[in-house]
Amino acid sequence: MIRGIPFIQRYTLAGNAVLGSLGKNLRVKISFVAATFGDHYDAIKLRVINRKKGDVDAQIVKFKELLDKNLFIDSYDGVPAWGPQKPVQSDYVKLNQLLHNYLSYYAPKRKGRKKQC
Repeated sequence: MIRGIPFIQRYTLAGNAVLGSLGKNLRVKISFVAATFGDHYDAIKLRVINRKKGDVDAQIVKFKELLDKNLFIDSYDGVPAWGPQKPVQSDYVKLNQLLHNYLSYYAPKRKGRKKQC
């Protein structure tokens, strides 16, 4: 999910979330959430957190809105798995692009990187 996002310096998996570092004081938490129905995890929640000051920003993005598909992750006998409809490679690319674009706004500026408007 976070492959190809160069400004996540370190990350770890914790339950249904990925925790990562964006720099000295900024952290990111990417988690699967049930936005529509019970235990169907049909969205991701993106949180940017300042270690000293708390939440900076949070967004919930539903798979339906991003991919125009009714995708969800469910738990079968305690094992998470995609529901009846499964993502294809292009869905993973779109998800990765969303993460890259969102997190690049908070990533520390690298030398030689131009500011985008």
